[in-house]
Amino acid sequence: MPQPRDQRFYQIVDNVSLSRGRHQFKFGGDLFITAPPEGKSALPFVPGGLAVFGPLNFTALTGIPNLPSFTGLETFDPGSRSPVQQAFLLQLATLLPRLAPGFPANQPLDKLSLPSGYTQGFGDPNVVVPAKFFAFFAQDDVRIKPNLLIKAGVRYDLNRSRFVPNNNGNFAPRLAFSFNPIKLPNLRIRGSYGLFYAVPVTGVAVSVNLLSSGRVKVPVIPFPFSILPFALPGHKFPDSFTLPTGTSFVPQFSQITRYEPNLRNSYTQQINFGGTYVLKNQIAFSLDYDFVRGIKLFSTRNINPVVRPVSSTTQSLLNGFSCFYNFSY
Repeated sequence: MPQPRDQRFYQIVDNVSLSRGRHQFKFGGDLFITAPPEGKSALPFVPGGLAVFGPLNFTALTGIPNLPSFTGLETFDPGSRSPVQQAFLLQLATLLPRLAPGFPANQPLDKLSLPSGYTQGFGDPNVVVPAKFFAFFAQDDVRIKPNLLIKAGVRYDLNRSRFVPNNNGNFAPRLAFSFNPIKLPNLRIRGSYGLFYAVPVTGVAVSVNLLSSGRVKVPVIPFPFSILPFALPGHKFPDSFTLPTGTSFVPQFSQITRYEPNLRNSYTQQINFGGTYVLKNQIAFSLDYDFVRGIKLFSTRNINPVVRPVSSTTQSLLNGFSCFYNFSY
């Protein structure tokens, strides 16, 4: 989906190095600010509408035996249907107003596409997510012996992003060494370990705010009501900030996105171990092992509450949609 954005970035970085005997101290800070101007960013949700076509088995949907079934192509293209299917749809058009209250009568179903579902977003998609990312680090490179160097450090990150739950920041220790055996002067052995934290994904914050605040609604219209918007000019509802007349927003048929209240930053544990051997000052042989483990990786979890949005068993069978709820963690 198109996401027009106007972003402004500001960054201040200051790093210092000091040498004191066997020690080389390094420390510094980084402040990174994103300040998008108001009204210059938008995240439209399915603005042109989305229809889903798939096989339809009316015996499975209604429990009535010997009813015809339709392939995905036959639901999409009325010209590909058999005379038996067309006759069934003509009869179904007279029954649907009773089976699905609110469905208009006298619809030429034999000449219409039959999407199993239709969705389209409505509302104001304009939103900005300013953010501030602060980091500070300190490190000491100490030469324990002429052939042994130890590097020990720590980094602190504090991130603040609109709509994203705050935390108290993260400390990330780092440790590394470089060793040159006295009896093997051409060999260098090295290793390192550290934690590395990620910054919040600001794009997700946009969708969380728009959907959870209700500024944008994305109704999912199940079969048979999905037939109606696809039969309109352009196969969609007119673009609007409000729901079309006669269209209701059923939360169980749509999507709501929430953040985990105790959201933590994703991070990785990284280990490196290896060595380099120089042969006759002309050829270098290197062998390294790298280990990376991602922890608390940002993802979404779909939760499907058992809440029937309609009271009619027939309607529940016809809609063919399960309820779902998105949860970011």
